[in-house]
Amino acid sequence: MHRAVFIISAALAVFVAAVLPFAGRARACATCAVGDPTLNVMGVEQPFAGRTRIATEVRHFSETSGVQGETSVASSEQRLSLSLSHSPTPRLTLALRVPLVLRHLAFENLATETVVGPGDATVRARYVLYRDRTFAPSRLIWAHLGLEMPTAPIRQGPGGPLSLERQLGTGSWDTSMAIGGSYFANPYSVHGSALLFLPTRGTADSRVGTHLRTTLVGQLQPWSFLGFRLGLDARFEAATVENGAEDPSSGGIVGYITGGLIGSPATDIVTWLNFTMPVIQALNGEQSEGWQLVLGAALDV
Repeated sequence: MHRAVFIISAALAVFVAAVLPFAGRARACATCAVGDPTLNVMGVEQPFAGRTRIATEVRHFSETSGVQGETSVASSEQRLSLSLSHSPTPRLTLALRVPLVLRHLAFENLATETVVGPGDATVRARYVLYRDRTFAPSRLIWAHLGLEMPTAPIRQGPGGPLSLERQLGTGSWDTSMAIGGSYFANPYSVHGSALLFLPTRGTADSRVGTHLRTTLVGQLQPWSFLGFRLGLDARFEAATVENGAEDPSSGGIVGYITGGLIGSPATDIVTWLNFTMPVIQALNGEQSEGWQLVLGAALDV
């Protein structure tokens, strides 16, 4: 726990110290500065020099894994994430995300357990490789590089490592790489991306599965203050390794349909509500995923 607090605090301090000298350069109206009225969730906004954004997001999801009647574990998780991003140039955006996780576990013997603590913090850089014009672009292509740090606690007191279901992070330094693009034609916009997550070995000779995540989301925004979102997600994941052996109830393919609302109650404030339902679950062994609900808000400062 002390290591997690130290790493998160140090990362926040370094990031804020790097961002503050530039924050005052941001212009008053973010949509005015980019020349496009499209409302964007955190992470896909159009960058401009000096743009600084803070956000909070609450996510709920559930899953079940293990052999029913023997080793099955059902988990329900609520994750609160705090994010900060800054664009020092018109093409580069740096971001930090720090999560707090509450996980409820229900075991086959009817025992239950609740785990609360910090999750793994993430730093990332997004760079615009192409835009068709500087002001009010209609097409963007970008690349992303991220690092997920092992800030979640992985041990309980002087004992050994926590079991994987009790760990709120991977216990490893994990990288992610992505390529994506956006198309803007008010009142329509489309965002697409493909992200590759590359984990390293964590505790007790364990490693979460390498996975590829693809996303395609369309947005209709008939009013400046409200838009509607609909999209498809997919995840292709390798099996998790636990204690040096593959977990037979891990990995596989999941396809999701997602939809929601995005709004702006005031200048430079964006809120969003998103619902995700798995419609294809070609998962290995005994496992299943439930629905997800996300509520978020971002502020340009």
